[in-house]
Amino acid sequence: MHTYTTQHAFDGENEHTLVISFTYTPGTPARGQTFSCAGEPAQEPEVEVIRMLVDGVPATFEQLCDVDENERLYDELALHAASS
Repeated sequence: MHTYTTQHAFDGENEHTLVISFTYTPGTPARGQTFSCAGEPAQEPEVEVIRMLVDGVPATFEQLCDVDENERLYDELALHAASS
């Protein structure tokens, strides 16, 4: 499991400190055709948020949903996990 600390503004204005615990599964490149297989497409890396604190308090459902829909934040999590 990985942990990442960052700043995020749920309302676009007020910054909050997020401490996110998550799992990371690296992606795989596409594989070409072989004699016995037609090939396999590339798989994107997967990030699953396990737990999140917002300013030291467990996140609400709405806050988790907001983070879940934030592609930039998921990219940061994947980059953090891949580099550690």
